[in-house]
Amino acid sequence: MRKRYVAAALVSALFFSCVLLIAAIAKIFYPIQMPQPWKMLVFIVAGLELLFAACVLRYYSFARMWSVIAIVTAGWAGYSLFWLLAKLPCGCMGKMLDLPSGMTFSFDLVFLCISLILITKFKRFSYATLGLASMAGLVGYFAAFHLFTLLR
Repeated sequence: MRKRYVAAALVSALFFSCVLLIAAIAKIFYPIQMPQPWKMLVFIVAGLELLFAACVLRYYSFARMWSVIAIVTAGWAGYSLFWLLAKLPCGCMGKMLDLPSGMTFSFDLVFLCISLILITKFKRFSYATLGLASMAGLVGYFAAFHLFTLLR
């Protein structure tokens, strides 16, 4: 990794991890209403967000971590895009912060762009990352669609 971009990666990792921590805490202490079989899913997602935040803080100076972040945030962007188009809240921050779907989609796009810029600056850009991010976006969108059809 190029040393002059490590500071930018650290600041980005701190910002990204703070948002993840807020989302996880919101899901744990202020969960959205879900039918009984799906309530555990909210806690599993919150736990994975906490683990992901820890990994981001630990491995922020590795270009491959930013590839993983690009793929994950693309999936989240697809998920929030579905809720934006459906004109419904995505519940990404639980009930604590009832953010509009457009705002969560914007956050996801910002994180995706930051991660792609950092990957490029670290000279580790690959079309595989871009392809996997595109696929993750589609998976996120259709996962939200499937959840929507199950919960209505």
